[in-house]
Amino acid sequence: MKFALLVLAVIVAAGVVVYLIGRMLPLDHMASISGELPAKPERVYGTITQLDKLTTWRSGLKKVEVESSGNRYVEHADWGVIPLKILERVPHLKFVTEIDDPSLGFGGTWTFNIEATPAGSRITITERGFVPNPIFRFLSFYVFGQQKNVRTYLDDLTRHLNSTT
Repeated sequence: MKFALLVLAVIVAAGVVVYLIGRMLPLDHMASISGELPAKPERVYGTITQLDKLTTWRSGLKKVEVESSGNRYVEHADWGVIPLKILERVPHLKFVTEIDDPSLGFGGTWTFNIEATPAGSRITITERGFVPNPIFRFLSFYVFGQQKNVRTYLDDLTRHLNSTT
């Protein structure tokens, strides 16, 4: 019985520590990554904005439902179901999306900036997010890593464009 109480006390103490550390972390975060791509800006922009084709090259993405307006879509993926809305489209230069569900426990925007280079394009992907829950904030920062999603996206995009060049 004493052992069970000790285990329970350790678990509760660990939870309190995670919560307190999470409270000390900033609510907002920014993760940004850039990479050279072997394709012209028109092709890069077309690839990231063809929402119905995202599942052909993005790892973990199982299904994308695009609303008839074309300004909202829902990603079904290994990490959950995430509704998004398109905030800005500047053909061949910029694409901005935002999580469109305040009940998720996190939110933010993704901005894709594309510029021409002699070898093709340079893309900069910037996630500006927020995580209100201190425990999820702790997990986001220390367990999952705030750069992970933008890194995976860039790796998937690079692999796709290299394979179809």
